[in-house]
Amino acid sequence: MMTVEKMAQEFSTDPHDLVVTVGPAIGKCCYEVDEPVADEFLRLGLDSDKFVERKGGGKYMIDLLEANTQIVMEAGVPRENIIKSDICTRCSSDMIWSHRATGGKRGGMCALIGVKEQ
Repeated sequence: MMTVEKMAQEFSTDPHDLVVTVGPAIGKCCYEVDEPVADEFLRLGLDSDKFVERKGGGKYMIDLLEANTQIVMEAGVPRENIIKSDICTRCSSDMIWSHRATGGKRGGMCALIGVKEQ
């Protein structure tokens, strides 16, 4: 997996110069998890009040886009260089694959990383 740290080693990138897109992903509107999964997010040491919401009955709603935004910011990328998708893959499963919308059937998505030559 290409991390911000690895990009710095391999390509001499500065996190402040990166532009990052987060998502699309299942949205907070649809990503309900149980307590053990929520606990893993709470252990990240981030501002979890912004992406973990207690629903009651041992259930939680998770905002993956905000969690990943905070992870990228922790690596040094400024918030103004982060573009968050507003597409929930479950709500928009007619145009993008969703594990939850298909009941667990496998599908795929891809991501691209580009390095601008100086």
